Amino acid sequence: CQIGCDEVDSNLRSHHHGTTGDATSEGRAASLEPRPVMHTFYEPDGSNDQTEEGELRLLEAWKKHWTDAGWDTKVLTMKDARAHPKFEEYEEVMLMSALSEYNRMCYYRWVAMATLEGGGYMSDFDTFPLAGAGGWAA
Repeated sequence: CQIGCDEVDSNLRSHHHGTTGDATSEGRAASLEPRPVMHTFYEPDGSNDQTEEGELRLLEAWKKHWTDAGWDTKVLTMKDARAHPKFEEYEEVMLMSALSEYNRMCYYRWVAMATLEGGGYMSDFDTFPLAGAGGWAA
């Protein structure tokens, strides 16, 4: 790094996190706290009356409302579920069952969640927040 990089890096961090150069260390630490992440699972399966376009619009509304409430969002898919070390075993059981595609997807979303290190929060993509991320303990 060239001379002055530390100052530029500090200014970029301050701008990105909404702090000024003369913020207290306590204020700076608070602004660097990560936002909680709300996950959902989406895989178009054609098993309901919604069009894929309608589902995608609903998914975008889900992202916007959770973000506005102070959360980061992440959409999990079958790719995430397939990353589970026991996915093939689970899939074999699912395919042998009499479950509909929709109901299999309901199980696969939890398989996808199980691949996350440390777990996390999950919401259906048609479930919206009533309060901000910090509002639950108030």
